[in-house]
Amino acid sequence: MESQPGAVVISGFSRVVVLSTAGRRRRSLIRRDVVEAELVNGSMLAPRSGDSIQLVDGKTARWEEAELDPDGRVQHASLRNGYLAATVHVDSEQVVLLRAKRHSFAVVNGRSLPGDPYGYGFVVCPILLHKGENSFLFRCNKGGLAVTLEEPRSGWMLLDGDPTLPDVVVGENDRLLGAAVVLNATGRWLDDVRLRVSVKHEGKTGKAAELDVPALPPLTSRKVAFSFQPPVGVSPDDSVTVRLEVARRDKRTPDAREFPLRVRTSNQSRRRTFVSTIDGSVQYYTVQPRESAKDDPRPPALFLSLHGAGVKSQRQAGCYKAKDWGDVVAPDNRRPYGFDWEDWGRIDAMEALDLAAKRLGSDPLRTYLTGHSMGGHGTWQIGAIYPDRFAAIAPSAGWVSFRSYVGADAQSDDDPVRAMLHRAGNSSNTLGLLRNYLQQGVYVLHGEKDDNVPVSEARNMREQLGLRHSNFAYYERPGAGHWWGNQCMDWPPLFDFFAQNERKPSHEVDRVDFVTVSPAISDRYEWVSVLSQCESMVPSRVSLALDRKARVFVGTTKNVRRLAIDLDRAFGGSLAADADVSIELDDTKLGPIAIESLPSRRLLLQFNEGNWQLAKDVPPSEKGPHRAGPFKEAFRNRVLLIVGTSGTSKENAWALSKARYDAETFWYRGNGSIDVVRDDAFEARATADRNVILYGNAETNSAWGRVLGRDCPLRIDRTGIAVGKKRLDGPDLALLAIYPRLGSEVASVGIIAGTGLQGCRTVDRLPIFVSGVGIPDWVVISSSMFTTGIEGIPAAGFFDHNWQIDEQQSAWRKSKK
Repeated sequence: MESQPGAVVISGFSRVVVLSTAGRRRRSLIRRDVVEAELVNGSMLAPRSGDSIQLVDGKTARWEEAELDPDGRVQHASLRNGYLAATVHVDSEQVVLLRAKRHSFAVVNGRSLPGDPYGYGFVVCPILLHKGENSFLFRCNKGGLAVTLEEPRSGWMLLDGDPTLPDVVVGENDRLLGAAVVLNATGRWLDDVRLRVSVKHEGKTGKAAELDVPALPPLTSRKVAFSFQPPVGVSPDDSVTVRLEVARRDKRTPDAREFPLRVRTSNQSRRRTFVSTIDGSVQYYTVQPRESAKDDPRPPALFLSLHGAGVKSQRQAGCYKAKDWGDVVAPDNRRPYGFDWEDWGRIDAMEALDLAAKRLGSDPLRTYLTGHSMGGHGTWQIGAIYPDRFAAIAPSAGWVSFRSYVGADAQSDDDPVRAMLHRAGNSSNTLGLLRNYLQQGVYVLHGEKDDNVPVSEARNMREQLGLRHSNFAYYERPGAGHWWGNQCMDWPPLFDFFAQNERKPSHEVDRVDFVTVSPAISDRYEWVSVLSQCESMVPSRVSLALDRKARVFVGTTKNVRRLAIDLDRAFGGSLAADADVSIELDDTKLGPIAIESLPSRRLLLQFNEGNWQLAKDVPPSEKGPHRAGPFKEAFRNRVLLIVGTSGTSKENAWALSKARYDAETFWYRGNGSIDVVRDDAFEARATADRNVILYGNAETNSAWGRVLGRDCPLRIDRTGIAVGKKRLDGPDLALLAIYPRLGSEVASVGIIAGTGLQGCRTVDRLPIFVSGVGIPDWVVISSSMFTTGIEGIPAAGFFDHNWQIDEQQSAWRKSKK
């Protein structure tokens, strides 16, 4: 149904009760929560004051009465780690807008909705209220909740909050990108919505442009991208706004909003927007431009600065005074909290770096990385993952890893399934990449009295690196806390250290020692590339020395199946076509090898039966830098969510609800904008090289066979899950998996599916988009996980290099037929 003007405004919540569940959640796929267990099992009813529930630790807890104030706010000790439940009674079916803050998620009449744990305030969820009583459940961990219900002004509307907008720069006329949130407050798909864009300059409105809004699922919010031409002749004090109007093609009355744009001069900081390759959304970074250039013939340096938790890119860049030898570039991590500069946050940083370096004409040999707090962690992380991108790194008040800082799922790996989950999270294990820091300068800055990130994080890295690193500097500010003004980032000795460091060109590097946990995350250091691994997500190492005069490479490897040496990068293009090279790798000697016999002047090697052999490049069908898992990697490459509609009404409703929840959660956590389509509207050819996510099993999602094919060793139907030759049966099983997309050399398919409805609901709120949570190539989860923990995950593993089930890389809780 559509929301009608003049519908009854909801008066308020009744029967408000709260429950403390104790304990705390770690960054792990494993969840133990009796309330979620009841939701999964379908036994969660509207609780009343005095109702009891047995927690996972065996203790009994009771729901207590609470009260919302007239503004919809409540503070209660139970909400530091617990739930609030309430009911709303209406006399007729209607759509309302739910606004809530400080909660992890909500469930309304069985439908999961994204939360607003950071209190941004822009999350608006259109919900359908049924005639009579409607149940609400909120998961809270901040000690309180703010919640209101309001009537939508239209069935399709623009939200005031959360625009992504560029700055207008005086003297620049390039077309600019922006994005705003469009809301569908109707109960059906809308594929006929248009967005009209115009720019107003000093009260005069320019020519408008129109674009089609991507299909909007029922009752959802979606960030929509647009572009516009900035006005000509803008002055610094001018007023410039962008006006947006959204309407359906057959409706004349649009919903309109205007957003002011900042006007900046060439010497002021400015926001630059761009389209992300992850999901096609509009993201931004901020530049603090350099002062008048020094008398230096070299291109300018670039300082990539990563912000801390809760800080925006714009504020981060503003903490620096302009430098006379380089530009400060501050990416956004996709949100002020984002992904802790891991996963999609890491990709955002590198996208911004590549785009900014190209636009600014930066010197690749004088590119530096720094950041404060969470950004300090990002500096440790990104500096280790991409060691040949930065001449030096400088974390300030940074924590090293989740395991050292918050103890993320730090339990032992004695359980084989748990070991697979930990292995999937190896990209978060900063210390596992410690050797990569030896290739670059490292300056560590920390306050002695830091009460947020303990100074032990910095001291630990001093112990790890201080005695073995020849280019390491450490300064611990006496008496300083976590934040001691802009100088804890814009620290002169730090920039002096940067100035003393410059990367060598690749053809001058004669020794490499490189570690990567996955070629899909990072495959190259200077002239060597790890193309595939023997064991997925286990650190791979290549240590090579080059004697250029003799044209001989000598070295060792660990967990490397294929590697490549780029001879033009190694020798600077000086090798003649009739020259030859040799290599001594582990216990294998090869050569002399004629350059003219090598494709693309690359030395390609494969490890086979204990020896290295000359090889061809990685076949696209195999795992490689282009596509290697694990599961989270499915959510990139212009990802598209496919909703199953071939099941029962309840199965179809679940698929829509889950896809909508994931799209909106990615919007909230990562400023995302993901396309969502029904399986009967999915066009395989038009999206041939995009990643897709299937919501529903082989019986309930008709796109299954079109994107996976018969060779996929995984299959899930209503009765069970087949993993290679093994099978698990039951109505409460769920599958998360990634597999190559049929017919594409680059795209992947993500699988999010359950057997019965219990299995479907098992994946409803798994922390897919939480950084530090490792998810293997495939994992089977039972609904019992919410009470038994790791015992409720019967199997998990990684595919081999051919994307087939590898028993050596699989863990099963018990033998299956």
